[in-house]
Amino acid sequence: MTMHSNSRPHFLRRPLLIAAAASLTLALAACDFGGGGSDGPSQPTDNTPVSLSERITQLEASGQLPRLDRSTDLLGSDANANGVRDDIDTWIAGRALSAQRTKALTRAAKTAQAALTVNPADSSAVRAVARQGARDINCISTVFAGDTASNNGFELHKAIEKYTFNTKPRVLAYITFNKALSGAVLSLPSGDTCDE
Repeated sequence: MTMHSNSRPHFLRRPLLIAAAASLTLALAACDFGGGGSDGPSQPTDNTPVSLSERITQLEASGQLPRLDRSTDLLGSDANANGVRDDIDTWIAGRALSAQRTKALTRAAKTAQAALTVNPADSSAVRAVARQGARDINCISTVFAGDTASNNGFELHKAIEKYTFNTKPRVLAYITFNKALSGAVLSLPSGDTCDE
């Protein structure tokens, strides 16, 4: 079966929607509104407005938001050199999933990272990253088949994308990747794509 550019998986066919969502994420997560310099978030009083950066710090401290790398470095920290940013590795590990599911999500995170650094002028390299992304989605749908919303593989994959492309340089690199892919024809994966 062949898929055309207008029938790509969600992460390939909606770059503008992703860019808009990522821009919102940037507005919420990557901006510094001058709240730095204190030892921690200030506790709001009834009359004290809380800055966006302070609120994000509070949500991260409470565990409601993951602590994400918001550095200007395109790839961020990867201490174990597995191709996945450390904060994304930590987030995946925090899901307390089976080894098979953890591996599937980690592969998807590695592919998302690859989209940030692939040479957009190398069309076969761009297509290879896109093909791997399709294989990752197929694998995730297989290992998470029939799960509830709290363990929904599709939602976890979307979260990985959202967390990976969380700064302006990362969003711009991802948009460049999608532009380079525009018009490409890819084959849909079939069978077990979790075997690599």
